[in-house]
Amino acid sequence: MAASPAPARRSVAVRDDHLPDCEFSLDDRGDRDGLRDAELVTGGDLAAGGTGPGGHRVLLSIWERLVELDVARRYHLSPAAGHVVHHAMTINRPADEGTTNVAHNQDLASAYELIYTVAAGKDYQREAYDITDLIRQRNPTADSLLDVACGTGLHLSHFRHSFAHVEGLELAEPMRKAAIDRLDGITVHAGDMRDFRLTRRFSAVTCLFSSIGYARSVEELNQTVDCLAAHLEPGGVLLLEPWFTPNQWISGPVDTGTAADGRRHLTRMCVSHQNGTTSTLTMHYLLGETGTGIRHWSEEHTLTLFTDEQYRQAIRQAGLHDVQWLPGWGDLRPRISAVKRRRARFTAPHSGPAPRP
Repeated sequence: MAASPAPARRSVAVRDDHLPDCEFSLDDRGDRDGLRDAELVTGGDLAAGGTGPGGHRVLLSIWERLVELDVARRYHLSPAAGHVVHHAMTINRPADEGTTNVAHNQDLASAYELIYTVAAGKDYQREAYDITDLIRQRNPTADSLLDVACGTGLHLSHFRHSFAHVEGLELAEPMRKAAIDRLDGITVHAGDMRDFRLTRRFSAVTCLFSSIGYARSVEELNQTVDCLAAHLEPGGVLLLEPWFTPNQWISGPVDTGTAADGRRHLTRMCVSHQNGTTSTLTMHYLLGETGTGIRHWSEEHTLTLFTDEQYRQAIRQAGLHDVQWLPGWGDLRPRISAVKRRRARFTAPHSGPAPRP
């Protein structure tokens, strides 16, 4: 059999406030295996022992940056100076922000929590306990859980008290770092819900707060649900919170939210649009903090308006059954639960006593 041709290689330039200017050669396979095989082409000494061009494995910090670049490449987004791409979210930083990116990344996580826990009154504890009950009704012995697109770990901070083992997965690095800080001792993987691969399976996998809407096509929806299902044990439970359907979505209204925690004051304004089956939310933030002043940034979120049938089809194709649509928490978005089929037990047919010689 002829050997498979070697994957084509391409170059990616990496520029980051906390990294030297480097260029890497990647296998263009469209997956993380290609990134793992990245080799340093140009660039100076690297913090963890890099000593110049040729053959160096990607360091953790550079690996995280390459993940961002790969996501941008797949979706034809441009992570130019002043822009960072996570999922289908573009964060626009002020052009003169300079070296304040670390503070800005912290702003992202703190603003997220202020808006949803204070302004929106989202009760993560009640939701986590509710989800735990739903999982145990379908899998009474469930003892492990993976929360995909876990954000800053607010659900996981409660799941950890209900399951013997929990882990998280998050692509946006500021959110992941906030989750790690909150969840001392809990593993929070850096990864994309569309194509992550962990080394174990779980009794339950959750993908909450409509993160599934960041899939950009039906193909990606199917790929994501396949990936979630692949990390379930037989009999394991998937709990999915979908984004709005085309019939549920309303464009145009401006939504506002304000929150404060004594030290920080936050205002957010959001306006939404629709183009076919794509919804876009443009958000502007003002965050004021004593001794720091007022900072502004904007985000644009692009989420797909999948139909109920498209969700059903993706779940069926992933080999899940016992699919149930459950009420959501205060809006039109439901929750979907499904169970991974257990392996069938094979019993040899009874053939009677062996014939006498």
